[in-house]
Amino acid sequence: MTEKIKLPYINKGKAFDLPNMTVAMNEKYLDILAEKEKEFGKDNLEKINREANKHFLLYVLKQIDDTVTLDTILNMHPNDFLYLFNSMWESGELLTKKGDDTNFRKS
Repeated sequence: MTEKIKLPYINKGKAFDLPNMTVAMNEKYLDILAEKEKEFGKDNLEKINREANKHFLLYVLKQIDDTVTLDTILNMHPNDFLYLFNSMWESGELLTKKGDDTNFRKS
């Protein structure tokens, strides 16, 4: 990710980069999805995805600012949430463009 993000309620308002998406982070997301599936039942996919997305964004933002809480996520403007969430998933793109595949599984 080349553009720093700056939001007044994260990192004390200082600009920050999102961490690069890795296999381990993707596996964490899958773990959160499985946990939410157990919590809400398999037939509740919309709620499972919505809750998993919030909790995963919290997991990522905690790496930048340990004062971020679920309330921080819940009180975000929807545009901020979508921007952060989309940026988070795109943050691993540069690795593949550089030819560095160290964050990806080998077959």
